[in-house]
Amino acid sequence: MDRLILRGGLVFAGSGEDPRMGDLLIAGNRVEAILPPETAAECMENAQTIDISGLAAAPGFIDFHSHSDWVVPDAGHADILTPLTLQGVTTFLGGNCGFSPFPVSSGGKEIVLENSRFLTNEIFDFQWAGAKSFFDYLERQGVSMNAAVLAGHGTVRGGLFGNRPEDLNEKELDRLLVELKMALAEGALGISLGLSYVPGIFADEKEIEAVFRTAAEAEVVLTIHGRTYSCVSPFYPIVPGMEPHILQDLKFSIGMAAKTGVKLHISHLLLKGTRSWDLWRDALRLLEEAKETGADVTFGVIPYHWGNTLILTLFPRWFLEDFAGNIARPEKVKKLKAELQETEAAIGRSFSDLFLLWGVAEDLKKFEGKSFSVIAVELGVDETEACLYITEKSGGKAKILTAAYSGEETCPESLERFLCHPLSMVEIDTILTSPRGPQNPASFGACPKLLGRYSRDKGLMPMAEAVRKITGAPADRFGLQGRGYLKEGFFADVAVFNPETIRDANSVASPSLPPVGVEHVLVNGNFVVRNGSQYDKNLYGHVIRKENSVK
Repeated sequence: MDRLILRGGLVFAGSGEDPRMGDLLIAGNRVEAILPPETAAECMENAQTIDISGLAAAPGFIDFHSHSDWVVPDAGHADILTPLTLQGVTTFLGGNCGFSPFPVSSGGKEIVLENSRFLTNEIFDFQWAGAKSFFDYLERQGVSMNAAVLAGHGTVRGGLFGNRPEDLNEKELDRLLVELKMALAEGALGISLGLSYVPGIFADEKEIEAVFRTAAEAEVVLTIHGRTYSCVSPFYPIVPGMEPHILQDLKFSIGMAAKTGVKLHISHLLLKGTRSWDLWRDALRLLEEAKETGADVTFGVIPYHWGNTLILTLFPRWFLEDFAGNIARPEKVKKLKAELQETEAAIGRSFSDLFLLWGVAEDLKKFEGKSFSVIAVELGVDETEACLYITEKSGGKAKILTAAYSGEETCPESLERFLCHPLSMVEIDTILTSPRGPQNPASFGACPKLLGRYSRDKGLMPMAEAVRKITGAPADRFGLQGRGYLKEGFFADVAVFNPETIRDANSVASPSLPPVGVEHVLVNGNFVVRNGSQYDKNLYGHVIRKENSVK
């Protein structure tokens, strides 16, 4: 068995406890021991020794809000996921926001791929049907990092019933729940909802409650991408004296968790637009009160003031109910244009805050990386018309980067309050589809930014707590057995970094720069990054299935 000593480093266990100096002993793909400095060499003969004095060793970082499950079926996925590897990620949990690559029937493959097109640049032939066959496929092919997946409600609904906006009847709802239960039995770690995406946007309260109860009965986590993250949205009525829409949405999710007893995780809690930023106090109050009264709830936070999403999340439900038809009707487009302008103004966001990351169509490539304000000038139209042009040309599948999330660099309070809250974990939430072109800055820098800017430089939390939020905390929450900690017997997923220099190096203007200070990364005891550079693209990851699943 191959043995390795990482000698003389500051070891973060992943528990939030203070780090200690030690020698990390690795045997094969497991941590054998953590010993006092300078003692490991006496315990292990014929071991490779790496001096990490002046550096820190932590559990490999966990990208627990990932969409990489749509990338790993590609045999060349290690290249696409390089940004994650360079920032220290060794494990991802995919299937988020209602989208998982399974289950798919022969008749539902086309609609599942259409709905998820913004998550992948590959046209899958789907050499699998359910969760088991998907995981089996990945194990035969190999994965570059450890891969776990949630069962996506949107995938199931779309695959069975298409994108029709009508409520499901009893028989249809039963079919949907059977498919979700089967995915859990075959190894999915939980269930995800994406209520601002097609087709999840069409689920009524009865359907949502049934999905909550299914997760509760299976004792797995349910993650939810809510209908809105802003003070005003297309999803709730706009009436005098109304409660801000994001608070209404949080109350709905929290109330459903209390009613069903589910373990609820709210995906990427954020506040869109300047007029939403001050709502952080109310949002946290709702979560704290829910926790105090017995609800099992956590939330994720992106450590940036921007994030990536599908362009259609800007649009109201009525337009999405017949997207192909409405986009071709001038009177419907005129109505949509007025609503978009009103909504963006109401939340305090402009089209200069929206950037095109991926246009899908070849003739939209020239606009990638540019704001919609700039695109409008180049097209000679107003900003709303530019947005509609990109939407129509991309078939509604364009991927965008939106700014004004939970403040800005000069007004960071709401984001910082979310980051350091004890119920939060820190997520990446990037959509990587190609090694080329502009990327979400979080692709390269989320974990280094948390550790460098927010922990070391701004002192929002001890570095041990920052490490916990991207290692032990998500491992515990989602049941990633043997991951998330540097402990004897755990898998040897390790991120070695310089605590004095680690930081993200990118920005919206230059979003694809690798981080500073991440020196070595190991996946199951194998180096994939050495001295800050990608070292090995072999597929050392493991496929992680829920315990007691069908093999």
